[in-house]
Amino acid sequence: MGDVYKDCCDLPCCREKNYPTPRLEKVMKKDMVEAKKPDDVPTGPHFVIIKYVDVSSHDGWSEKEGGGYYTQKMAEHWVTEDQSVWEAEISRLVNTRPTYGDSPKFVAFKVAGLAKVERKVSVTVQE
Repeated sequence: MGDVYKDCCDLPCCREKNYPTPRLEKVMKKDMVEAKKPDDVPTGPHFVIIKYVDVSSHDGWSEKEGGGYYTQKMAEHWVTEDQSVWEAEISRLVNTRPTYGDSPKFVAFKVAGLAKVERKVSVTVQE
């Protein structure tokens, strides 16, 4: 099913026909997990892909009123503990021909583990 996604786009004409969109989450869902909150990130060694995407939105105002479409930069953070899954996804991203725009922009790296952050509070009473 993954091949279907690279042959379509997220333009309104495709959405109206209920074609699948090429969003990374739909293709990567089986093997990698999108880290949407800190608890989604493994604490031990793991592999990461951060994909940078441009998301177009309409602000709800007409262009006559100074509104219209705008593009916002976003990052999608994907993790896996399986190196072969990570390497296969990198290969897919590099070899997938985009239907429009630039090739996917992403960085991929291995993480040895998460930093442990502690906060200490000290209270003293002055006389």
